Amino acid sequence: MLKLLWRVAAFAIALGWGGAWAQWDYSTSTDPMTSVVVQYAEIASKNSMSLDFPYKGKNHGHLILRRKGARAPVEVIVKIDKGQIMSCRVESCPVQVRFDDAPPITMTAIGSTDNSSRVIFINNARQFFERARKAKHIKVAVTLFQNGVQVLEFDAPQALIWK
Repeated sequence: MLKLLWRVAAFAIALGWGGAWAQWDYSTSTDPMTSVVVQYAEIASKNSMSLDFPYKGKNHGHLILRRKGARAPVEVIVKIDKGQIMSCRVESCPVQVRFDDAPPITMTAIGSTDNSSRVIFINNARQFFERARKAKHIKVAVTLFQNGVQVLEFDAPQALIWK
């Protein structure tokens, strides 16, 4: 059933219906080395960023929550389809986040260990997770190389339910 819901949501997002159909997609995988079960909750942005060459075309953001093992802390990942997120690759950088109608707050983020310029990890993951559980609208502002600050907008009409 979850796979069917995910396919419907992915189809809706591809057609640009993200605002009305967007929802959290839940999945699991097993680490082949450690056999640890990894849980995911992911949602795509309702908006597409308009970027300059060579990143032209549809470009969505993804908000991913990940937990490696039942007792591990939750990690919060912000990922973009194309482009380069600046300033977070070597050291922490500020990221503006807004939950529903609350004022924006500044959190910090760091780049991924594989040096991908399309991914950042929010350092204040527990605080982010607690607020995201209750929020229907989440905005994350990221600075992109030669494209300035871009605001990713995530709408989740149904609350985040972490199992």
